[in-house]
Amino acid sequence: MIIGQAVPIGEEVAGIDTAVVASGLGVIALLNGLGRLAWGSISDKIGRMRTVMLMFVVMIIAFVAVLPYASNFAVWLIGMCLVGFSFGGFLAVMPSITADFYAFTVRAPRVTLGTDQAATAVAGSES
Repeated sequence: MIIGQAVPIGEEVAGIDTAVVASGLGVIALLNGLGRLAWGSISDKIGRMRTVMLMFVVMIIAFVAVLPYASNFAVWLIGMCLVGFSFGGFLAVMPSITADFYAFTVRAPRVTLGTDQAATAVAGSES
């Protein structure tokens, strides 16, 4: 949700021009993709739950210590990139956590969920 509000945050909090803020969205998207790879690798080394806690710490730092004080494009971009990096990590780690908790007790939905996601990816949005 915060990524969808990146432009209004940049405009209202940091006072940055709309076109400049919109150009930063590409960088945020790049960090989101890199976060998937990085946090997935980190979770393999330190464990999934510790990784999730670390991602929360990074987001808290961004929300409490960086974004409220974003007075220019660079500070705003750093805060939003921290958020995007962590959000990407959740997309990488949460399926594994779900499998840890439910894979052996509920097998059938795992297969149908994967099939549903693949069909949605091929066919497009559900709405």
